[in-house]
Amino acid sequence: MWQGAVESDLFAISYEAGVRELENAFRRCEERAGKPATNLEVCEELGITLAEFYRLLERYRGLSLGRFEEIASADAEDGGGLVKYVPHAHDGEIYHLYSKSELRDALSRAFDALPKNEQLVVSLLYHHRLKTAEIAGIVGFSEARVAQIHTTAMLRMRPKLLALEPRRSAQPLASAHAAPAL
Repeated sequence: MWQGAVESDLFAISYEAGVRELENAFRRCEERAGKPATNLEVCEELGITLAEFYRLLERYRGLSLGRFEEIASADAEDGGGLVKYVPHAHDGEIYHLYSKSELRDALSRAFDALPKNEQLVVSLLYHHRLKTAEIAGIVGFSEARVAQIHTTAMLRMRPKLLALEPRRSAQPLASAHAAPAL
């Protein structure tokens, strides 16, 4: 999609379309190489410079895996119950249902597939609940670099969650009701 595009075209597409394009570029590179893609490999895949890539990461700063809502409990021992996974926080109409154990396993596999620096940042943010500034002090990167690493990790993990076979997927009622792109 971005092959040969000028920089202004890269920012002209909608937020979600840009996120999907980056996710797909990471996926294609990783499938080809059989390992996590480097930023330079993704740049080559997209036909952009590293500087343009970093500007895109800044645009998608704050990207998350989505929203998880427990909707049905079951016996805690078997990891049962259902979780509603809403991949796009601004669009509550599209969601997937998974058992807690399926989702936990998928998150674990997606996390384990991340490069070590991305695992560290994600762990410090979500498990240890540190702020970006605190993480920057620990790892010796700027806050902006920590945010880039986080965004890259989310771009790698989101497609792995969406690749799960859901128990149920809801489709949007109408595109006219969709939230505007950010």
